[in-house]
Amino acid sequence: MSRVSALRRFFAPPPRQILFVVVVLGRVDCGVMSVQGARVEWDKDRVWTEQVHAVDDTSSPLLAALHRLQEQVAEGVAEEGAVDELRVVVTDHALAVTSLPWSPPLIHAGRAHTYARAQLASAGFNLDPADVLKLDDAPWGSPRLAVAYPAALVGALDQWAHRLGARVTSLLPLSVAAWGWVQHKAGAQRNAPVQAVAVLHDAALLIARSPWGQPDVLSDVSVRVSDGAASALQALSSLWQRLCLREPQCSEMGPVALLDFSQTGQGAPPPPFAPIELPQPAWQALSHTP
Repeated sequence: MSRVSALRRFFAPPPRQILFVVVVLGRVDCGVMSVQGARVEWDKDRVWTEQVHAVDDTSSPLLAALHRLQEQVAEGVAEEGAVDELRVVVTDHALAVTSLPWSPPLIHAGRAHTYARAQLASAGFNLDPADVLKLDDAPWGSPRLAVAYPAALVGALDQWAHRLGARVTSLLPLSVAAWGWVQHKAGAQRNAPVQAVAVLHDAALLIARSPWGQPDVLSDVSVRVSDGAASALQALSSLWQRLCLREPQCSEMGPVALLDFSQTGQGAPPPPFAPIELPQPAWQALSHTP
């Protein structure tokens, strides 16, 4: 090792230990990654999975799964070393998500949140006053994406952070994390921005789209659960066809980037879906979302 390399290594800051948590339908995955500069390494011995299933009629299956997983993670972290932060991705199916048409109330923060809650209620979501509402930072005049996180879920994640002596530094819907990763990958390969992203995770279907003429902005998310009558790919294709009937310009967007986290080997997807290669395990791709 050269003297310069030795000095760089000596003065380099210690790696950050990040617990990455992915909540999808039926399961919660998490693992610890070490980040030092541009170097990212996953700890193969600190990866956990917990199934989400009903415990009783009064308990939330997801919160119960998070509680069980918290005990496993706390024990593993205590044995192998502390984590500094939590980054969390939650499936849109567990959240309230809607697109807000541009309106003057969006100019002011307080009025924007009132407007967003009214739009979410109109979309059929029953929000609790304590639920945490977030709006994206879309450009002036563009539709805005509104996301409401259940207060109980946010409280459970804060409890995780307190138990582990860490802090929650990122909390994103699956659609937003997938969109960011695909756009980052397209930029790294010097490709044009992707205008639509489809996410397939077993029975969970998501399609995230940009507004017409603004390919780098996410403005609308369609969320469905396959009824099992057809394959997930067929259900996803049907969802896209319905979107194209409702908004004909969707059919002119070109290929739809497909992230298939189910890894079930369902065969080649039908047009316009273009599969994106994912690492193994696939959910780790989302951790690189800028």
